[in-house]
Amino acid sequence: MATIRKRGKKWQAIIRIKGFKGVSKCFPLKKDAEHWAKVIESEQIRGAFVDTATASSTSFAECLDRYEGEQKKAGRRSFTQLKSQLNLIRRSDLVKLSLANVTPAEIAKYQEARMATGIKTSTYIKDHGLLHAIFEVVQKNWHITLSKGNPVKLVSTPKHTSPTSRNRRLLGGEEERLMSVLYESSHETANIVKFALATGMRRGEIMNIRFGDVSPRAISTLNIPQTKTNHPRVIPLTEDAHSALSEQVHLLEDRLGGMNQEQFDKTCLFEMKPDSVTRAFKRACSKASIENLTFHDLRHEAITRLFERGLDMMDVSHISGHKGFDMLQRYTHLNPVDILKKLQAGKVTSG
Repeated sequence: MATIRKRGKKWQAIIRIKGFKGVSKCFPLKKDAEHWAKVIESEQIRGAFVDTATASSTSFAECLDRYEGEQKKAGRRSFTQLKSQLNLIRRSDLVKLSLANVTPAEIAKYQEARMATGIKTSTYIKDHGLLHAIFEVVQKNWHITLSKGNPVKLVSTPKHTSPTSRNRRLLGGEEERLMSVLYESSHETANIVKFALATGMRRGEIMNIRFGDVSPRAISTLNIPQTKTNHPRVIPLTEDAHSALSEQVHLLEDRLGGMNQEQFDKTCLFEMKPDSVTRAFKRACSKASIENLTFHDLRHEAITRLFERGLDMMDVSHISGHKGFDMLQRYTHLNPVDILKKLQAGKVTSG
């Protein structure tokens, strides 16, 4: 039998059944305490009881702090971006709740509030994925029981209301104007842009390059140990890529001169921070009167150029690091006029 006792202005129900961990809960009315006790006792006897005491006593705000701390300690590469996402969640009403009270309905309310700010669907989907990951850690790593499991799983993400991929390419004269502005303002940014167009590498991959990653034999290949997909790859370096690399080495001559081989191998090819590259690129585009061009569009441009030079899907996927051809196709925007020229020249045949 459960014990019902008065504690101050509330009534406490205490249940102790052999073979089960003791549980208790307080209620403003005695009848509520008695009803709860009967339900829990019945569930324990039937083996249907789920102990959510820890989830009830742990705030979601505490959960976010613990998750952030663990990710920082683990050395997560995208920690700055993660912290920014967590801070956005901290500004929501979710942090006022306990873990047990973060229900699917509350996640849906959070989704509605975020979408009402005018963000892109793709942006919210990233938040949704983070929330899902957090609750998976809560259950699997921290062993905190949630009565309905991961609440994010029971909430559908909004449908895309706009295209999920861009097809922005460099137009006539834009590359020349952009590079001219960059070489006037920042030779390092110019080298980064030149290298991106030659290799199709992501911004984060480029900024992580160390001199030890470059093949010493005629600087012909580059090892990329850290990638977005966690699949290291080795790519060939074209003449343009080699040129950008050589120019960057020239910029760093004074700093590299007194280094031993081990220090040299661990030195980053580029000194700028990723966000600084993006800001410098935006300023250069504005000065060069180039609209609606992002740094990531350079990856689209570079990959499309690889196809235009005659490489096939397997060749390009090896360089770009795409695991599937479907994703790779989203990055390729071949010019129909160029395809027609090849057809007319007899370079492409049917069958």
